[in-house]
Formats: sequence, structure tokens, C-alpha cells
Amino acid sequence: MKTMKNIKKHYRSLRKDKRGIDTILAALLMVVIVVVASVMVYAWSTGLLGALMVTPQVGKEAMNIENSAFSNSTLATMYLRNTGTASIS
Repeated sequence: MKTMKNIKKHYRSLRKDKRGIDTILAALLMVVIVVVASVMVYAWSTGLLGALMVTPQVGKEAMNIENSAFSNSTLATMYLRNTGTASIS
């Protein structure tokens, strides 16, 4: 059976020896930083970041000639329809 004196002695020895834990935490932190940086470089190089960014919506311009008529050599009549998403101004 462990006495209170032995438990305190064991606890003090654990508190004094922190170098091993600090080394492990430093190595783990470096590995995490390298992995995150690698994922970011991979995402940038494959264009994933460009696809995730919001691009402004641009209207599509399209017109169809519905009907046309030529009455003489100087007069032409055309009926146009805007089939795009942009307004005509």
C-alpha cells in the first residue's frame, strides 16, 4: 500500500520532468503546421480556392432575329428579341 509520502514524492518527480512533454508538443505542433500548409498549397494549386471564391454575376447578351423584311433598296425592317439575361440599353 502506497503511503501519502510516496505519492507526494512521485508527484514531485513528475512535475520536475517536463522536458520530454515540451519536446513532444513542439514536434506535434510543427507537424500540424506543415500538414495545414501542405493542404493549403495543394488547394491553391488545383484551383479549389478559386472555385470557392464568389465571382460576380455577369449578364449574358443574346439576340435573335425574329423576322426581317426588305421593302425597297433603302428600307429594311427587323424584329429582334432579347433572349439573354442582360438588359439592352
